[in-house]
Amino acid sequence: DELKESHLPVVEGTLDPCDVSYNMPSKGAKGLWRVRQALEPLIIKAEILSSFSSFSGYGYPYEDIEGLWMDLLYISGHAMDFLMKEDYEKAYYTGLKAIYDAKVLMKENMKYISSIKKSESLKEIMLFNVLNWKRSEYVNLKIPFPKGSKGFFVRDKEGRVLEHQVIAYKKGDIDYGSSFFNEADIILKSEIPSFGYACVFVEEKDESSSPETFNLDNDIDFNINNLSSQVIDNGILKIRFEKGRITSVKDKLNNELYNASSGFLNNIRYLRTKEHKKNSWLMSNHIIKTDETEIHKYYFEEYGPLRWKHVCEGFIGENKIRQETLIYKDRRDIDFNTQIICGNNEKGFFTVSFPASETPDIEADIPFGYEKKDLKNEPYGILTDNIVHNLERLIKGFFYAKSHVKYDDNYSKKALISTDCGKYYIHDEDELSLILTKIIN
Repeated sequence: DELKESHLPVVEGTLDPCDVSYNMPSKGAKGLWRVRQALEPLIIKAEILSSFSSFSGYGYPYEDIEGLWMDLLYISGHAMDFLMKEDYEKAYYTGLKAIYDAKVLMKENMKYISSIKKSESLKEIMLFNVLNWKRSEYVNLKIPFPKGSKGFFVRDKEGRVLEHQVIAYKKGDIDYGSSFFNEADIILKSEIPSFGYACVFVEEKDESSSPETFNLDNDIDFNINNLSSQVIDNGILKIRFEKGRITSVKDKLNNELYNASSGFLNNIRYLRTKEHKKNSWLMSNHIIKTDETEIHKYYFEEYGPLRWKHVCEGFIGENKIRQETLIYKDRRDIDFNTQIICGNNEKGFFTVSFPASETPDIEADIPFGYEKKDLKNEPYGILTDNIVHNLERLIKGFFYAKSHVKYDDNYSKKALISTDCGKYYIHDEDELSLILTKIIN
């Protein structure tokens, strides 16, 4: 009641697109921003798995969990990427050690749960879900065969054979007669209940195995069908590749054709910038040059039936790039894993761009909810002579989102999800871009 009577002021508008800790994506993979983003979800997973095992009598690691949170707080100070010099390596490796410790803690708890739940008669693999909803996911498994094997198949707890795709076979140092491999790297799809686990069982091939349940080709060639133009049909989407890049996507369920207006679906660029006399921490309104991606090589590393992995390699200016495009059977999303090896020291930033409408309806994921971004009415440019008032405002269309953005592209609604990249986005004319990393010399 006191709050109702206090007549607190109501402020309308969007959140300023400036990370409180200036947690911008600088220094690439060695940036504290990357360590922070990796560490926080690992601690949460370790907490949940520790709770799982504590229900069965395993002691909860209160001090270990608290130590991990303290390490995260230690590397989350204001502007540490720029202000710290001599102590930077200490902070960085403190974060890396915390990541390792969190993974060890997760593994110890999963090992304990597995030890009291697993069957002794079969090769059983336990899959954990630390989220509070049921998930149907593709998972990657490495299945060891200490004495080699001629083949195998995978069943669920009801005994049904699960379709799987072999990614690679690895032979050990010892040759066990006519065995083919000592480890198989596979993917399969499994359903896992919320806050729980599911089990799959690996059975090795024998003379009585049905040929319908087993298919092994010891001479798999993943570098097939490397044509300059090709269409991948995953059951829901038809995705066209032209010379290593996606040019169109057809949604078979809605009969929608999604064409890339700029020629490619995901344009990766390097925008070289020049200092402004009232420069912001991250962005400058002087973009002096744009380097486009030049593809030198493209090929398929995997080719169905559950996953297709298309790889393109090339350069952005002096910077080497490798991008993997992952397409899964009966899934609507397309995943991009991008690696850039920076070869220059000129100021600027890397972006990946996707087609969007000129005035898109944008909803951004912010802490505790969604927020509409009315970019045309946002105050961009030099607002005052105080540099703080101009933070992240010198490039038109620049905004912040926690992990993803929903937008339209003249065809339908899309979502651009930043799995482990930064939180900064730009809308410019008919493209929506995610900033991958920032170079500061």
